[in-house]
Amino acid sequence: MNRYDFVKLIIDFISVVHDKYSSAKQPDGDINVEINHILSELEKIISEYNSVMDSEKFTTVQRNDHPVIPYGRSALEQVNKEDDRLSIVINSIIEYAPWRYSYKPRTDLIDADKKIAFAELVGPDAILKSESIGLGLTLIAPGTRYPEHYHPAIELYNIVSGKTKWTIGNNTRVRNRGEYILHKSNEVHAMETTLEPLLAIYTWSGTDIRTTSAYV
Repeated sequence: MNRYDFVKLIIDFISVVHDKYSSAKQPDGDINVEINHILSELEKIISEYNSVMDSEKFTTVQRNDHPVIPYGRSALEQVNKEDDRLSIVINSIIEYAPWRYSYKPRTDLIDADKKIAFAELVGPDAILKSESIGLGLTLIAPGTRYPEHYHPAIELYNIVSGKTKWTIGNNTRVRNRGEYILHKSNEVHAMETTLEPLLAIYTWSGTDIRTTSAYV
């Protein structure tokens, strides 16, 4: 796929996320504040996307063969009906998204780099540049624990698909598709999938969205 077409797909993804978040009214006031901030940042990106030059048509985005991708396909089969547009656009980009696992190897985590992956679509190092917000996808295979970790960025997750045990600090509860989960700056959190893969939208905001996540 040429880079220009891939960028257009990312803009479609941003637009769908914007529409989805615009209709989200959460009982948690902090989540609503973060959603409003995200909406403002996404609107800026949508208005500026024409800065992508026509020359991008002549560069290529390679197909990604990351082992998490089949889990993503499976997850997309389970999305809520109201997320059909989101499912279609994610399905269009999933094989070209820059899936990666950014942590150093750990002896107690077997094949974590094959079961956990993130695709940054907007951000400091993404195909669509932003120094104020990160936007992407998280994908975790079934029966996988993503251990306690933290980062300076404020993080908001929206679960597209997958029932997941979610821990924030000392509080663990099962989270379901459609739910929004907020992690404050440097707040320790962890996830553990059950029989289903987890596919989720994430955003990073705050004063530092460049420093990567670290395990506890």
